[in-house]
Amino acid sequence: LDRSSAASDVYKRQNLHFCVNGDNNDVNAGSSHSRMMIAAAGNVGIGTGTTSPAYLTEIASNSSTSYATGTMPTANLSIVNKNGSDGSGADNYVSLYFQVADGATSRGTISLVRTGDNAGDMTFGLRSTSGGSGFNEKMRITSASSAGTPLVKIGTAHGN
Repeated sequence: LDRSSAASDVYKRQNLHFCVNGDNNDVNAGSSHSRMMIAAAGNVGIGTGTTSPAYLTEIASNSSTSYATGTMPTANLSIVNKNGSDGSGADNYVSLYFQVADGATSRGTISLVRTGDNAGDMTFGLRSTSGGSGFNEKMRITSASSAGTPLVKIGTAHGN
């Protein structure tokens, strides 16, 4: 809201920044303190370096940590289903959902399905081509392994 003009209420279309200030707790925050923003064009930026997000949703980090096999990588995005505990929660899942078009839509999912304690399968599914709202699992990477290699199952149903 800009009250500096002659009009009583003048609204301007500008970027909306959500800032944190770690500089000696002073009251002023600048663009270097921005950790999330909504750009005037509608793009949303989250993380460091979010002063001009180029995509509808952009999550940015500034990490020089190298990827290492066998260790959990630092996540830029975390999707969590907290239902379940030791000995329970098998078949609970968390998913990413994709859609193209409206009406006769093309849809797909990538899911992590809990199969037991400390175990889960990664699944890839697509909307049934016969219409309706059904999904077919097209591929599954299991946490079960053969000689240390995860099993990959390709087909239309779990267990094939």
